[in-house]
Amino acid sequence: MRHKQITEVSIDDEDLDVEFFERVSVYSNVIDWRAGAIFTKMLTKSTTLTFTNIEHAQNKVITLLVEGDYALAFPSTVKIISGTYDGRVENYIQIHCVRNIAPREEYWATISQEA
Repeated sequence: MRHKQITEVSIDDEDLDVEFFERVSVYSNVIDWRAGAIFTKMLTKSTTLTFTNIEHAQNKVITLLVEGDYALAFPSTVKIISGTYDGRVENYIQIHCVRNIAPREEYWATISQEA
């Protein structure tokens, strides 16, 4: 297989859709994959997250900054490959969409806290 050479170009925020750089506060349990790249959430009760606009998410990684001493659950299609949510501190959660075709959606998540 031959690989094509990519010419170096300069890209700034004006060239990118908001889904690649926007920081979004989440007030419901829905994470809109098209709305941004970094999502902040303060839990005020036990929460199960759901995803929307995943059709554009193939091979995309989003970051969640979540805190609040309540239970946090993810859709059943999310495989937590490392870490555990700790509601006493801010959690840094990265979710990678590796397959977005229903019914076989698949996401990998890592959860960590500041050392």
